[in-house]
Amino acid sequence: MFGRNSIFLSLLVLFAVQSHAQTKQGVEKLDSLRIVELMNQAEASKLQSRYIESTNRLDSANVLAKSLKNPLLEADVLTQLGVLSIYQSNHAVALDYLLQGMRLRQLEKDSALLSESFNLIATVHLYQKNPVRAAGYYSSALSFLSSTNNQRQRGLILNNLGSLYEDINLLDTALYYHNRSIEIWENEQDSAWIAVSLWHIGNCYKGKGEIDKAQDALQKAYKMAIEHGSRLNAIFATHALGLMELQKNNYSQARNWCSLSNKLAREENHLISVKEASECLAEAYEQMGNHEKALSFYKVASDIKDSIFGHEKTKQLTELELNFQFEKEQLADSLEFVRTSLIQEKKISNQRIGLFSTGVITAIMILLAFVVYQGKQRSEKLLLNILPKEVATELKNTGKAKARRFDNVTVIFTDFKGFTQMSENLSAESLVAEINLCFSEFDSIMTKYGIEKIKTIGDAYMAVAGLPIQNEKHAQLAVSAALEMVEFMKTRKATLEKQEKLGFEMRAGIHSGDVVAGIVGTKKFQYDIWGDTVNTAARMESTGEVSRVNISSATYELVKDEFQCTPRGQLKVKGKGMVEMFFADAVNQTESTSVS
Repeated sequence: MFGRNSIFLSLLVLFAVQSHAQTKQGVEKLDSLRIVELMNQAEASKLQSRYIESTNRLDSANVLAKSLKNPLLEADVLTQLGVLSIYQSNHAVALDYLLQGMRLRQLEKDSALLSESFNLIATVHLYQKNPVRAAGYYSSALSFLSSTNNQRQRGLILNNLGSLYEDINLLDTALYYHNRSIEIWENEQDSAWIAVSLWHIGNCYKGKGEIDKAQDALQKAYKMAIEHGSRLNAIFATHALGLMELQKNNYSQARNWCSLSNKLAREENHLISVKEASECLAEAYEQMGNHEKALSFYKVASDIKDSIFGHEKTKQLTELELNFQFEKEQLADSLEFVRTSLIQEKKISNQRIGLFSTGVITAIMILLAFVVYQGKQRSEKLLLNILPKEVATELKNTGKAKARRFDNVTVIFTDFKGFTQMSENLSAESLVAEINLCFSEFDSIMTKYGIEKIKTIGDAYMAVAGLPIQNEKHAQLAVSAALEMVEFMKTRKATLEKQEKLGFEMRAGIHSGDVVAGIVGTKKFQYDIWGDTVNTAARMESTGEVSRVNISSATYELVKDEFQCTPRGQLKVKGKGMVEMFFADAVNQTESTSVS
């Protein structure tokens, strides 16, 4: 009897498992189809310049792809997010997504898809005026295609190589690659890409001074773009025609072409093209004697240039590749896990239908309850790792967290001197490991003094004392923490030098004032702070000295009775004029300012 019951129970469990597997396969198939549908909808939204809508659809697709544990499908979504970010000129974000997608494709060893990833990453570097790095990625992209017959991908890479050689003014080489690419597009009968190649060929001829050939190619490119509804190609062609008219001193014609390019670029929200059209318009109006309009367009171009090509943006792109695994995983995976857990719980609920045995259901429900409990505990821990406890609680209870103004806080900014030197002499793994060690110690110091870490930006570290729980000793806590950070870095450097290794030197800047704090982002939550106080703290760091804590007069007034400070007088600060500063040197009192 015992044997029969055992066999029956085994069969019952087997049936339950098979039912579970069949249900799971059905759900996964539906989810895969849903992901493809969301990607198609996102592509359609992107082409209509509805970028927020496109992003939201791809975010949903990304969550589903993660839950299915389908690396290639997830990589496709991430790559599409990267392309969308390129369209919006968000190059650091684009590189982030593309690197994630590339890593997943490397696991699957798909040559054609890897070629696409390397090609797109190269394009980001090309947009960021880094032709050397772009050339390396393009070369890798072509090498992946050697074992395939993917002519379209080959055409894209040849076209991009032509663009690269245009940028460095090797125009005959550029023409060679563009003519090779246009042969592929003609064989493929792809009018949109023929227009792109014609635009590039026109630019090359213009650069060589062959104006008639250039004008012929560009007008063909514009006509073809308009006929086939390729607005982006029309933007490029009209801008190039405007530049040509400038070159011929036909300023009113140049204005007309560049105004059209500017209008189309703004409709597409293509910032780089808005910048280029604005530069063209500024020069045209200046030559026409309308200096007021010329100045307004110069300002537009300058503002966009700063937002896209500034030093910090370039630095951010480089460091994204260095610390891809170090800084991303905590933030990237944390809330994705929370959202994915909700999807998994819903699937679990649906899959219970296939289990009809009361005993089996009870056992599995107990097991599932335990798994869900563990998942929630992990979600809770991860959420608290990226958000202050009070903010996380508000988010869980209400589904949102309101931004708040804090009138009395102190912001700490630190940066490493010697980062560039070390990045040239260490492997990426060793460099990231050293940054990780230093930042982990900084995190411990922040915990000791009850200070809220905000974020790291490459080799910079940012924290704030006095929020989200206000503390009247915020300035004293911040200065104490910064002095301890400096001492740690000095000791660490001395230790490394004894081992004949390079070590970082650190600058610290501090300012006290008011900030606005809250959660930003729709894809990944991040608690952040804004305001002039943040900018001033950053200026305190950049105008400080190595192994010193540079504080503003506002912070000095709050800590002067408790710390020994050295006046520095008034120093010129970019964007702020003359600003009074002090070095905080040591604690006057013997009593510790740390919090338990």
